[in-house]
Amino acid sequence: MEFIDTATIRFVQFTIVLVVWLAFTEVFKPPRVVRALRRWRATSRLRKELRQREAEPNTVVYWDRYRHLSKAELFAVAEEFGWRYSEQRIVPEGWALDFVRVGAAKVV
Repeated sequence: MEFIDTATIRFVQFTIVLVVWLAFTEVFKPPRVVRALRRWRATSRLRKELRQREAEPNTVVYWDRYRHLSKAELFAVAEEFGWRYSEQRIVPEGWALDFVRVGAAKVV
């Protein structure tokens, strides 16, 4: 067994700690499959939420909950259920996107 100097051991330890830290932060981009699964899960969750609110004239969707979807994807899902984007605002719960029913008057 060969002798490994202290500098090499420290470098290996530092590298392992760095890789583990980066893995648990969002520095690395996840693989395409993981991103696709997250988008699929967020889309199905949004469809379920909008299906439950079909009787309401307007609704609020928090974009932070569906952060794996782009706004265009979120708007496309909302349009499937007859919702039209109205406005957005920042509230304590997160980034709120307001939607109104197509044909319904905007409630202020």
